[in-house]
Amino acid sequence: MPISEPAGIPIFLLILGTATCCGAQPLPGFFEQPAADADPDRPVLKMSLSDACTIRIEDGRLVVDTPLRRVRLVDQPVEIAGLAGISRLTLRPGVLEFHNIGPATRGRPSRLSIRVSTNRNHTVDIERFDGERSVQYSDQRMYYSNGVRLSVYSSLGYLVHSVQADDFASLCREHPADVYRYLGPLLRLFNTEGVFAFNPRLARWVLPPRRPVEQVAPMVLGLLGQLESPQLEVRQQAFERLAALGNDAVEPLRALDRRALSPEQQVKVDALLHEYEGLTKEQVQTLRQDPGFLLDCLYGAPVELRRWAAEYLAALLGESICFDPDSDPLEQAPIVEALRRKLVRTDAASTDRRPQQVSMR
Repeated sequence: MPISEPAGIPIFLLILGTATCCGAQPLPGFFEQPAADADPDRPVLKMSLSDACTIRIEDGRLVVDTPLRRVRLVDQPVEIAGLAGISRLTLRPGVLEFHNIGPATRGRPSRLSIRVSTNRNHTVDIERFDGERSVQYSDQRMYYSNGVRLSVYSSLGYLVHSVQADDFASLCREHPADVYRYLGPLLRLFNTEGVFAFNPRLARWVLPPRRPVEQVAPMVLGLLGQLESPQLEVRQQAFERLAALGNDAVEPLRALDRRALSPEQQVKVDALLHEYEGLTKEQVQTLRQDPGFLLDCLYGAPVELRRWAAEYLAALLGESICFDPDSDPLEQAPIVEALRRKLVRTDAASTDRRPQQVSMR
């Protein structure tokens, strides 16, 4: 359901509200427009998205908060770095609202609306419209009703999908594909931790195929020599090319006689080894055969990592999988979760083969 309505409701909206009570949904785009500021000369606040609004998981619930919660009264347009369109932040005692109207997609402006109320009852309402469908998430904690609902509406306002659960953790457990597919883009936008198990640093270490040491060692030695160039640009390019070798450069770097290196060379080598420290060859091979780890990597980026994860999964299955690494992985969540049900054991006898003592933060 829409979170709020603009002031001054015309007659046709009253009729539309009556239809809503009968089961129809209002067309996405009629509501949640950030109101025009009463003072055109009022400065627009510039901030990051995390400074305006945050979404985190706490005690099994999706918690919406703001670092500005100590400010009692805010109601003005804001400019969010990296988020196109017009945004507005509203803070009142017990109420947090954040709205964004983005560029037109498929002929209609995209929209993001978040409203939290902690006055009499605790409610969280989130809506995201991408020009094609409206995804609505609602968490109601009232004396007569508790639970969360995830609903999807077409651009014409028709309900096409809906699931519910006791809380967000239960929703993730019971309907993981729906959470990833429909809420995933929003949670990815807000960098919500605890939703995606994908670890980019660990994936960069494990997934890329290794080149033979004898092939990489001469390249490493040549680039190390360029780190002693009197020209700063040459040294910077050499380090970038050395870093681009990734985990292929680890064994040649570890085999170096560090006493023969200059101070700058030692600093650069230490930085690269620190980036890729933590896993043995045996652990890497174990993770390449761990379907849970590989499936988590399908939700990650960049494309190359998804492509390698898909290849390892196909090898485990002995057949190709219907996953396109070049497309948005969140839209393919039903495919990923179907593979998870097929490949990952969830009974008590199953074991997690991932290294438990390795930190790849």
